[in-house]
Amino acid sequence: LRLVLGRRPHDAVAALHQVSATDAQRWHVPQRLARFTRHARHRGNFLGAGVFGFLINLPIVNYYEHGTYLTVNHGHAALMGVYGNLAVAAMVFCSRYLIAPEGWDGRLLRRVFWSLNLGLLLMVVIDLFPVGIAQLAQVLEHGLWQARSRTFVGGALFQALTWARIVGGALFVLGGVLPLAWFLVTRLSMLKPAAAGSAQEVAQEKAPHGAGLVR
Repeated sequence: LRLVLGRRPHDAVAALHQVSATDAQRWHVPQRLARFTRHARHRGNFLGAGVFGFLINLPIVNYYEHGTYLTVNHGHAALMGVYGNLAVAAMVFCSRYLIAPEGWDGRLLRRVFWSLNLGLLLMVVIDLFPVGIAQLAQVLEHGLWQARSRTFVGGALFQALTWARIVGGALFVLGGVLPLAWFLVTRLSMLKPAAAGSAQEVAQEKAPHGAGLVR
């Protein structure tokens, strides 16, 4: 990979074709978890950006719901569901190539994947979407001022669902974010050794043409 990326753009394709079958086998590692996270990103895109996004972007709906928890619900589901899962998939994909096999912990990363996505889903289902619907009902009946007032925010429904969201938030942070950060930091000492001669070959490719003829 380093040899290909270190080349000039018009030489990269030719370099890929020069990789032998032995080299391809040596670099082959399973990427099942990265593909699984990428599929979760598609589902997050459909639900968070597609369903919740189109739900609030209809002009007549947006006129009444703007500034309520329906906007927050869309933001959480779309941002983490799409770009969050994409970032995790990219980290897992690259780490699988960089970390030595004895340092890989697929079981931990599977728990991270499920904790992140289930935690996000619980936050949406338990609090963000129900509170958004309740606020929309208040806007339609009384106006936005009532849905954003201290009376509504301090009410029993809002407070109960906000505290219940801790379940999803705790699962997201304690089961997903912190273990993933711990995994990445502790694996810095378990990286695969660089292939011998790779740095020298890359340096030769980057050197100006004819530079090697000057002694």
